[in-house]
Amino acid sequence: MKRIKLFMLMSIYVILLLQGCGSKVPAYDENQSTKSILNNSKDSIDYNTYLKKIWVDENWDGGGTCYPISFFITDIEDGMIKGKFKPRTIADDKHFLGDFTGTIQNGTADCRFDDKTGDKGNMILIFKENNQLEVSVEYIEQEIENESLNGTYLFRPYNLTDVKKDIDPLKTHSLAVDLNSWGNVNLVTVVFTGNKPYPDAFLTNDDNDILYRFGISSQNAFEVKDVSVEDMNNDGLVDIKIVTHCPEDPDIPNIERIFIQMENGSFRLSD
Repeated sequence: MKRIKLFMLMSIYVILLLQGCGSKVPAYDENQSTKSILNNSKDSIDYNTYLKKIWVDENWDGGGTCYPISFFITDIEDGMIKGKFKPRTIADDKHFLGDFTGTIQNGTADCRFDDKTGDKGNMILIFKENNQLEVSVEYIEQEIENESLNGTYLFRPYNLTDVKKDIDPLKTHSLAVDLNSWGNVNLVTVVFTGNKPYPDAFLTNDDNDILYRFGISSQNAFEVKDVSVEDMNNDGLVDIKIVTHCPEDPDIPNIERIFIQMENGSFRLSD
């Protein structure tokens, strides 16, 4: 009887052992583990926080020259990065912007830039914490000869504080708007002071980083009277109408400008 019980126990043990062998445990793959760590590291960087901001040299004092380059990133996807740049000055002007493209991996972007004026070169972007970018710039060709712009710089976002000293705080107004790919941003209208005051308008985020400048500065002695935000040409994209007036001379007609939003998020002045 004892032999029978022992045989039954052994049989049960063998059956359990065979069932355990049937559930396969993946073998440890050192390479696969390394890949997982890299992927997790890559995913830990939220590139969206760097998009569309206009980047300037951290030591820029707000003057006319913003060396060695200024730029904004339009897209980061599938290991590729794209953007616009402008040498020597702020990339807030819609005109005369060059292009840069490159690859990005683990917080480092290797890019090439060029524009129609003859500026060409390489740019390495390292995405750092605290809203900063470390940028190494190497010009291969330059419009202005014998001008040394090469080097490694720390960049920060262009901010309303950079123009604060030049605008009238009593004539600065902000309106929260939802602009398609821009998301929830602020439409800020200002009046620049000086011998010939003039109005302008910006898109900013909640940190007052300047994302876009509309450029209505040709209207000396004018101020912003009214703004409208709606789809004005029925293309599904929200447009912006800015009405300016001359408070010193009410007989001068108001000027109405409609900025039509394009699919890439930029705006064109309506005909």
